[in-house]
Amino acid sequence: MEFLEKQFRRYVEDALEFKGTPVRHFLSILKTFLDNVVFRLVLLPAVPQQDRWFSHGHVLVNGKRLNIPSCKLVVGDTVTIRLPKISANPEVKKAIENKDIKLPGWLLRKALVGK
Repeated sequence: MEFLEKQFRRYVEDALEFKGTPVRHFLSILKTFLDNVVFRLVLLPAVPQQDRWFSHGHVLVNGKRLNIPSCKLVVGDTVTIRLPKISANPEVKKAIENKDIKLPGWLLRKALVGK
């Protein structure tokens, strides 16, 4: 994930204005980024592979293509991996079928769809 200085400054300012612990608020902002959600959902096995899928538009948010990994998501957004042939990829299949993965409590996953 790459930040421009202006974006980073805006997130820090937002966290500092928050009533409470600014560091926690800043971390909660970072948790809502699309690339973090895809990583936490274990929809794709490796970060470099995720970057490629983002740039090629294979990640859908609420049914729309999104190629911006630093896009902020809100509660209730649905993240989907677009192409059926992606699910045939052995690495993706292994990641999806792995039952030992513990998702954070704020995420739900069913096959190639996460919420």
